[in-house]
Amino acid sequence: SSSSSSHSLESKGFLPAVYIRDFPIRDRKVSLCVRRRKWLDTETGSIICNSFELTARGTRHSKEFASFLKGLLGEIPDYGPLS
Repeated sequence: SSSSSSHSLESKGFLPAVYIRDFPIRDRKVSLCVRRRKWLDTETGSIICNSFELTARGTRHSKEFASFLKGLLGEIPDYGPLS
C-alpha cells in the first residue's frame, strides 16, 4: 500500500527486533536494535509491514562490516571480540 493510499491503517505493535553489530563510529563497537511496526489495513484486514535486509545472511553484522571481515579474515566470525 502506498503512502498516497486512502486506506485506514491501525497500529498493531511491532515485529521481532533485529540486532545489528557494526564498528562505524571511531573504531568503536556499535549495536543497533531495529524494531519495525506492523499495521492493519482496516478495509482489507491485511497486515502491512516493511521488509529491509539490514544484516549479512546468517549473521548479526551489517552487510558492509561483514564484507570487510570476510575480506580481512576470509570468514565472518560469530564469536570473539569482533562479534
